[in-house]
Amino acid sequence: MSSTFEIYAGASMSGKTCRLCRDVLKEASESPDKNYMIVIPEQAANAYEKKLISMNQEMYGRPGFMNIDIVGFNRLAYRVYGEMGVKDTSAIEEYEKSMLIRVVAG
Repeated sequence: MSSTFEIYAGASMSGKTCRLCRDVLKEASESPDKNYMIVIPEQAANAYEKKLISMNQEMYGRPGFMNIDIVGFNRLAYRVYGEMGVKDTSAIEEYEKSMLIRVVAG
């Protein structure tokens, strides 16, 4: 299994979100057998999901998608814990989020 990791960086209102959405929707449409995950801050998950749904409707005429997951750090942690068989967990702390981002980005 191969994975890619991309960081979209730039000034505010420079088009990072639109580019991310377009890129992910294009890839997901071309490879429906693959699963895609967007990791974002918890409070932004619903806004990103709505944006992706509306862009998917505009780009491909489809009202939804099945192979894209939009998750926050806590949801990602629960998924990782679940796959590893860890039963009793608490939400990750801010410093743990920072460490996770550093490890993944490194």
